[in-house]
Amino acid sequence: LVNGIDARPYVTNPGYVTPPDGANNQYFFTGRDAFRMEGQKRTDFAAMYTYGLPTGGGRRVDLYIQGQLINLFNQFQLCGCGGSAAFALGGNVQNQNIDSAVRTNVTHPALYQSFNPFTTTPVEGVHWAKSPTFGLALNRFAYTTPRTFRLTFGVRF
Repeated sequence: LVNGIDARPYVTNPGYVTPPDGANNQYFFTGRDAFRMEGQKRTDFAAMYTYGLPTGGGRRVDLYIQGQLINLFNQFQLCGCGGSAAFALGGNVQNQNIDSAVRTNVTHPALYQSFNPFTTTPVEGVHWAKSPTFGLALNRFAYTTPRTFRLTFGVRF
């Protein structure tokens, strides 16, 4: 879990004309791999048929048709891997689709105490806390892409 903290009270400005503001100091409250999303489980199927047209003169011309069935069994996981459309299937994990927000005294000064990040180990509930919706989907793209059928046809020459 990472969020900005204000380290300015604990560091003397060495002479920066414009020192960073308090929320820009990123701090990891847990190990960098402490939380993981599910892997994507999906079965896809594709079939293609090509028909070669007879032509004179040695050029080859093919007609083709291809069908693709994405997520054949319509399985869903909260994985942060859904695409924004049927053609962007989300091959990478994007955790901005799942809430991973952390509250600190920078974001909620009345609820959490500041701490010296150089000498103090922050305590959850005192110095920081997970957001109330931590680990929940922020939008539909947090889930595996739903069953999708694509049909492509054309001419190759």
